[in-house]
Amino acid sequence: MYFCVPALLLVLYSSISHANAAQFGANKRVEVYGFAVASSPTYRGYNWSLLTTSAWRTDAALVELAAQHGAKVELNAGVTAATAQDIMGSPEKRSEWVSQQVVQLVKLGARGINFDLEVPMQAGDSAAAAYAALVNLTAQTLHGAVPGATVSVDVPWSPFDVDSRNYDWLQLAAAADTLFVMAYDTASQVSRVW
Repeated sequence: MYFCVPALLLVLYSSISHANAAQFGANKRVEVYGFAVASSPTYRGYNWSLLTTSAWRTDAALVELAAQHGAKVELNAGVTAATAQDIMGSPEKRSEWVSQQVVQLVKLGARGINFDLEVPMQAGDSAAAAYAALVNLTAQTLHGAVPGATVSVDVPWSPFDVDSRNYDWLQLAAAADTLFVMAYDTASQVSRVW
């Protein structure tokens, strides 16, 4: 498990083994994330000697450029307030969605997927459990289909009701390879209603 605290690019200093949290720090490595939004080709100007992972953009040219520099690309899961209820509505819909994501990831040659759901959920809400189940199913399926692939989840700067995002933090942390702490977002956002 990696915990990420971003600036413009994120530097990750430590990892936690899923198998043995007591080994914390035993497998230290540095990860540097860059987020390439779909509307911008700025990734062409990245300092690829520093970057290890680019996230969000679904672009074959980015995947190819990253691979040339020994970096990987995590696709944007694209789960939003508008799509979340449909995708997470049932185990069958989650499974179908995950299968589609894995096909797209393999087709592009990407190496992971990034979740950035920023939707209010009440603590203990079934939607929070469904989100954790979606991330878990994605991780299990992706790890089986693409060895070495990663699943990351963007989380608010605090687990305590930031913008009413009361997700199942323990289950998300158990399922994901990386939690990306959005430390730049400490002022929070205007709450939206699901």
